[in-house]
Amino acid sequence: MWKSDNLFSAMLPILLISKFVGLAPFSFPSSMKRDTGNLIEINTFKTLICDITYSVAVLILYIVTFPFFIMWKISKMYSTFGDRSITFIIIDCLSVSLQFMTSFLSICEIVLRNRQIIRQTVLEMCQIDVLLEINSTTRVYRKTGVILLVQVLFWCAALGILYHFDYELWYKGKDILSGLSKYETNSIRLVMVVQFVNFVHFIKNSFKTINLEIVKAFGFCDEMELDDYLLQSSQWYLMKSKNAKLTKYRHANLSMPHLKYSDFRKESLRRQSMCSRIHVLRDVHFRLNHIATMINSVYQVPILFEVMAVLTIIALKFHLGLVTIFFENVTSSPMTLFLSLNFWWIVLHLSKLILIVVSCQYATRHSARTALVVQKVALMKPLDPNTLFELQLFSQQLLHHNLAFSPCGFFTLNHCFLSSCLESLVTYIIILLQFTHAKK
Repeated sequence: MWKSDNLFSAMLPILLISKFVGLAPFSFPSSMKRDTGNLIEINTFKTLICDITYSVAVLILYIVTFPFFIMWKISKMYSTFGDRSITFIIIDCLSVSLQFMTSFLSICEIVLRNRQIIRQTVLEMCQIDVLLEINSTTRVYRKTGVILLVQVLFWCAALGILYHFDYELWYKGKDILSGLSKYETNSIRLVMVVQFVNFVHFIKNSFKTINLEIVKAFGFCDEMELDDYLLQSSQWYLMKSKNAKLTKYRHANLSMPHLKYSDFRKESLRRQSMCSRIHVLRDVHFRLNHIATMINSVYQVPILFEVMAVLTIIALKFHLGLVTIFFENVTSSPMTLFLSLNFWWIVLHLSKLILIVVSCQYATRHSARTALVVQKVALMKPLDPNTLFELQLFSQQLLHHNLAFSPCGFFTLNHCFLSSCLESLVTYIIILLQFTHAKK
């Protein structure tokens, strides 16, 4: 029975599906345990020649079957449209080329070129879990494993529905090889996106945990409790600076706030001092930024081509659907099936684009929030000089680490980029409709 009680077992769903499409030349140990803060049998996590050979075989199979898909496009689909929409043919050729390059580069970058970087990244993720004291009792791994399993099942179901529509409309009784090539392409692209998003999701959760641990290191349960303490402290020092009378101060029901020694604080102070804990968290923050840099370097080329392919496909399918609704007889069964197929392709690719951008945006937001949390705890009085010095070093370190996911430096994956893409898509679709209406 599958139990997600550590990082490796939590990653099992995405590992299996990645192996199937040739994007995971790794073998994880069957069981991993912690003993006094150390990971046992960590050296068994490595790449194997047989896994790399399988990935190369998948790549060769994909290259061999792709020409059949191109020939089917030319002989079947393009002949159906004829000369009525040369714009569609041009854009479709562009989208097919971008999809092929995305799948090809995904295998080349992840498996052939950067597999050791990914392996090192996963090992550092395990070390960060140890430093943040994440264990199976926190249910973090179980939650991560369930989320990954739900993602895999959802995307597999989505591809299954799309293949059913495609089979009924185009491939029924013929052209099975071209259909398999098309869905091999989409499977590789989809798994690559899921890998990237879940790496970013881990980075986001780790930054979120760091922010909470900084607050807990000073005896507070959460950031809201810290804000309340700072507000009371500010009121106290404000009245003191105005030389208010002690009786008036007591009448106002204000007193110098004290730290709340919760159970966590007692355990934390017994285990290690605040200064050493801040030092550990500063080290974890540095490691996380290094992991984010490695993830961006590994996936930047595939993500760049994936974003271009997604935008091209959304514009193509949207334009084709609107043209069919406005200028064709949509009451016939083939047209209804065709519109349904277009709609689900749009939903699939728009979901991928939103998932990529939103995950990167939230990771960046939690990373930037660390500076605010550090400045808040630095305002507390009195502070131990060594702890204050560590907080100052932490602040200086944060000035040199501005997390951003930028594929090859062309754009930054955030909400602004998503809104710009949607605005450009709407403008481009309107222009295409105007050209189509003029031809009619």
